[in-house]
Amino acid sequence: MARLILCVVIVSALCLTAGCGGSSAARKAERESRYRKSLVSASRAEILREAEETLILRYGFRFKETRTSSSDDLRFETSWKDVPLTSDERKLGYQGAQTRILLTARPRNRLAGRSESFTVQFIGEVQLLDKGLWKRVPMTEQRKAYFKEIAEYMNRKLQTGF
Repeated sequence: MARLILCVVIVSALCLTAGCGGSSAARKAERESRYRKSLVSASRAEILREAEETLILRYGFRFKETRTSSSDDLRFETSWKDVPLTSDERKLGYQGAQTRILLTARPRNRLAGRSESFTVQFIGEVQLLDKGLWKRVPMTEQRKAYFKEIAEYMNRKLQTGF
């Protein structure tokens, strides 16, 4: 009986360890499939304008979700957009690529009441088609450059106000 209990404990521990390792690897892959950049602080009106002008009009994304109705946090999430593979993604054997962007803005000072200035966070995400399945995998250097271009363009627009 003691031997049976020991076997059950060992098998359970192995299953638990394998499960945790898998989910940890999945979380790491998801983290590495993101490009993050803090943008300049900007007013609510500037962020609303640039989210539309940069993400929709210039880069062709569509908003899946927007939260802009309160004086608190702003949030813009685009839908996944099919984009051409970069040469380094193609070399890795992927068959397709999709990207999306998450833009969040938080008041710089919540204690002073309604904030006029918001800190802006840009997050670009990629998923790649591998053997018929979309996968969140570590981002290639060329894909990072793609998101860096968008983030820097938006940053310049927020800085200048034009």
